[in-house]
Amino acid sequence: MSGHDKVQTPKRNRSEIKREAIMLAAKELFQTQGVQGTSMDELARVAEVSKRTVYNHFASKEALVLELVAELWQSANADIKVCFVKDHPVHPQLLEVLNAEIAIMTNPDYLELVRVAIGHFMFHPGALKCELESRVTHESALRRWLSEGIKSGALPNLDVDEVECTLHGMIKGVCFWPSLMQLCEPLPKGELERLGADIAAFFEFKYLSGRN
Repeated sequence: MSGHDKVQTPKRNRSEIKREAIMLAAKELFQTQGVQGTSMDELARVAEVSKRTVYNHFASKEALVLELVAELWQSANADIKVCFVKDHPVHPQLLEVLNAEIAIMTNPDYLELVRVAIGHFMFHPGALKCELESRVTHESALRRWLSEGIKSGALPNLDVDEVECTLHGMIKGVCFWPSLMQLCEPLPKGELERLGADIAAFFEFKYLSGRN
């Protein structure tokens, strides 16, 4: 392979490298010691940056833990490479999207970070909700798929907000919140797959039945 054929990876500047080091250190320390048990001095030491550098990137530990949760959600959704294919059946396409999002919501790393955030904001749940919504984009894989389907004319003119909220609510009610609160053991793969199939069937019955 010639030098011209090699994929060029964008170079990160020093600020980006330091920001990543801070986030990696925070993830490790918050999960092992909790937010309250982690000082900014210790965070700077583990990240191998100055305390001033930490504050230059994040105004507080609260901002940092919320950024960790949001970044994990965003990067996981960006990794779901699905698009609506007009000439293909809806069910298997939707099932692929749902299974991918179920995998995100049951990811142990994601669940642990959300537990950290909830534990820190226990007495201010409204603040946690507002902060997360301001950081987590609404461009989920499910939303992208629905929007593409509507644009192609293969799906009816659905209220994407309502559909996304409904389907995500079904996922969260069965496998996200129970796992997050450690009310039960994580569901095995087979049950998660059945959940995806049930939600896909619900979508078709509620939103597509009666169409020609």
